[in-house]
Amino acid sequence: MKRETLEVEETIERLCRAIADKQNPMKLAQTRLEHRCERPNVELCRDGVQYRLVEEVTIIGITSVCHSVDRHIVSLWPADC
Repeated sequence: MKRETLEVEETIERLCRAIADKQNPMKLAQTRLEHRCERPNVELCRDGVQYRLVEEVTIIGITSVCHSVDRHIVSLWPADC
């Protein structure tokens, strides 16, 4: 039982590190997306780059949601296990 608990804790730690590693790419993708929407004298368009930036932000966002769920699971984990 302790081995399983340690494995779960290690998995959670790896996930937290992976999510932390995604913070800067998320900020970069969001900034690029914002800049594309605020270009002066350029008509807004939905091109391949725009779609890819939206997809990237969505994927990274889903990862963050998973991280939030993991934190809640850990907080509900009994302390005496």
